[in-house]
Amino acid sequence: MSWFKNLERRLQPLAIPNLTLYLVIGQAFVYLTSMMGQLDARKLMFYPALVKSGEWWRVLTFVVDPPGSHWV
Repeated sequence: MSWFKNLERRLQPLAIPNLTLYLVIGQAFVYLTSMMGQLDARKLMFYPALVKSGEWWRVLTFVVDPPGSHWV
C-alpha cells in the first residue's frame, strides 16, 4: 500500500463531506451581505497582528472572505 493511500485511510474519519460546497455558500453569503452593507468583510480578513491582539475569529473566518471583497 502506498503512503498516500495509507494517509488517506487514516484521515478519512476527519473528512468533512461537501466541504467545497460549504465554502462557496459561505463566500456567497459574505459577498452578498457586504454588498448590501450589512457586513464589513474587512473584519473577516486574516491579519496576524490582530489575531495576536485577541481577534481569534479571524483564524476561522478568513476562508469565507471572498477574493476582492475588501474593495466592495
